[in-house]
Amino acid sequence: MTKRLVIVAVIAAVATAGIIFGVNALRYQYKKRYVWGGPEKRAEYIINKLTRKLDLTKDQQEKVNKIKDEILTRTKTIRNDRAALREELTSLIKSEKLTKDMVDKFIDKRKSKMDEIRPFFVEKFIEFHNILTPEQRAKLADKLERWYHLKK
Repeated sequence: MTKRLVIVAVIAAVATAGIIFGVNALRYQYKKRYVWGGPEKRAEYIINKLTRKLDLTKDQQEKVNKIKDEILTRTKTIRNDRAALREELTSLIKSEKLTKDMVDKFIDKRKSKMDEIRPFFVEKFIEFHNILTPEQRAKLADKLERWYHLKK
């Protein structure tokens, strides 16, 4: 009886370790492909998924790809500015004395860049919305509701 219990415990421990290893390996692969792959790779992944899930026509695919390219081109400057923002944040943290004004100035600088690009993103979002048929919009809304756990 004790021998059986030990065998069952060992099998359960090995199975648990295998599951944990498998989940971590999948998370690593996901990050490697879609997070570490850069914005172009993530955008391509999203476009491919949209094309499949929403059954986009060739004409719709071309328009969506054009929007994707415009967004990637426009956001390239923002991505290039990230290094400077990180350096500025690091210098704030390293500073001997941190004041509210210093932090507000840092946040305002970041906010002004976001305010600058906001109209462009709004325009592209509306353009994307207008490309979709009412059925595709409903399908996308349903997917988003499920993704954000709004729908049970």
